Amino acid sequence: MNCFIRIKWALTENNPVIKAYDETLWSELPDNLQMPIEPTLNLLSGLHFRITYILKSLSETDLKKSFIHPESNSEISINQMIGLYAWHGNHHLSHITSLKKDKNWV
Repeated sequence: MNCFIRIKWALTENNPVIKAYDETLWSELPDNLQMPIEPTLNLLSGLHFRITYILKSLSETDLKKSFIHPESNSEISINQMIGLYAWHGNHHLSHITSLKKDKNWV
């Protein structure tokens, strides 16, 4: 969700400073720990559809638009964010694949 929101901010505001958040605290909330997984998978499916849709519509000028990350005070372009998000997805997939192998899940 944050990726999507950050893209929209960069497209609609002039180099905005985004909101940082504590990923660990977010992950410890009841919706992550207790509820069934299906609503989350549905949310991700719709969210990824929207991210893909908006990314396919971007021009070269749009890809250069950026935001400021407050923790590093660095400017990140949408183009850079696409690469970071791709890496991030692969990183999560690696964690899931390793856990699946370690737990002998089918």
